[in-house]
Amino acid sequence: MKVEDLLLAALYGGVVTGAGLGLVLRNGGTTGGADIIGRLFNRYFGIRMGKFYLIFDFLVISTVAFFFGLSIALYSLVTIYVFSKVADYIIDGLDAAHQALIISDKIDKIAEAIDRELERGFTYLKGKGHLHQDKDIILCVVSKWQIFRLKKIVRNIDPKAFIIVSDVYEALGEGFKKG
Repeated sequence: MKVEDLLLAALYGGVVTGAGLGLVLRNGGTTGGADIIGRLFNRYFGIRMGKFYLIFDFLVISTVAFFFGLSIALYSLVTIYVFSKVADYIIDGLDAAHQALIISDKIDKIAEAIDRELERGFTYLKGKGHLHQDKDIILCVVSKWQIFRLKKIVRNIDPKAFIIVSDVYEALGEGFKKG
């Protein structure tokens, strides 16, 4: 059976291979290929496996473009991108979370709402603003499903609040995976 739609093939190929490799790596296995090098890069440089494959395969695709043409190379890049995202998702699993740093003049109200509505802990940090004024900051880690609610809570209390959200690839402790 031949697939005529190359974009569809690229998308599904990325999902299937990303899920397969993600399962292998999540369970401590290896394919005996580039993932061994990827693990070394992950261990010593902190580069995630999906990102390693994205970079590594980009170099390979450059060669594909030379021999097979730009069109096939671009479809291959779609496959690699989807593959890397799915592999990271499988490897990180549902334990991935988000970290929020919240800077506001209404920090106590925001903290109360986080505790009451999200049932999450938080940490107060001290900082200095750009004019050297003291600032209170909340550091809060929430599940990836709660980040939208957290942002809504903060915006409802203080529309001028400054929020920095970043990915957390593993959260251990109360409310998260046991260490």
